[in-house]
Amino acid sequence: MDRLSINLPKLELIDFDGNPKNWFSFWSMFQKIDEDPKIEDDLKFAYLMQTTKGKAFDFVQSYHVSKGEYKTVIKNLKTRFADDKMLIELYVRELLKLILNQSHNMSFTDLVDQLDTYLRCLENLGVTKEKYGMHAVSVS
Repeated sequence: MDRLSINLPKLELIDFDGNPKNWFSFWSMFQKIDEDPKIEDDLKFAYLMQTTKGKAFDFVQSYHVSKGEYKTVIKNLKTRFADDKMLIELYVRELLKLILNQSHNMSFTDLVDQLDTYLRCLENLGVTKEKYGMHAVSVS
């Protein structure tokens, strides 16, 4: 049997603007570049420069484009914009705001979609449903 040849469209990388809520979307795509051993660190750094904007771009451009700086900038980028504790607090606060304040302005479908998004982000951070209450109490 012959394989069907399909020309898939070229994937565009997602830009990261420094908003921690956008970290997972950005990193899930950029991580493929980061972990590819065939791509040199200076080229990875160039891709990083192209896919950041705003606060994240300002942060990244403060480093020198060299092989020695790439791993450092990635480590520091994660510390600054993707710290697990900070992200957990952010998503728990967003859940509380959604439930307590803003749900009356949303359609039911939008509310469910937003709740599902925040809960999935918390699960990606290792916060299970059993732990939500503990985090909600510590944040409020």
